[in-house]
Amino acid sequence: MKKIKKSAVVVFTLISALSFNAQSIFAANVSDWDKFLSKGADYTYSSPSFDMKTNSIAISGYQYLPAFTDPQTAKYQIVVKGFFSDDVKGEKIITGYYPGGSQNFTSTISLSGSSTPPKGVVIKAINSSDVNGVHVKGNAAQ
Repeated sequence: MKKIKKSAVVVFTLISALSFNAQSIFAANVSDWDKFLSKGADYTYSSPSFDMKTNSIAISGYQYLPAFTDPQTAKYQIVVKGFFSDDVKGEKIITGYYPGGSQNFTSTISLSGSSTPPKGVVIKAINSSDVNGVHVKGNAAQ
């Protein structure tokens, strides 16, 4: 009887590990964005909203100023949209020249100070420059 219990625990642990790895490998896109952001803190939201399953989300995409190769900076946030302001759950600042094709960025945004994954969130992309606009296009996956 003791061997059966140990075998059951080993099998359950193995199945759990394989299930976790399969979810990591086969992450699905849950939301996307595509907009030219004007200089001076212009922003856009991803669509549709989604419920987070873990405490981080993968983002990837393009970020560039058309006709230029200079690095551009944009801020990406996990937010719950509010009537007067957004509730920011986590953020990542990305700087670089990512015009698309094989030149795209990939990163992870982690929740700050939260142990429960929030529901009904979107990704907010914000132009950090007061000088240049920036085209942002990407998606979030989990």
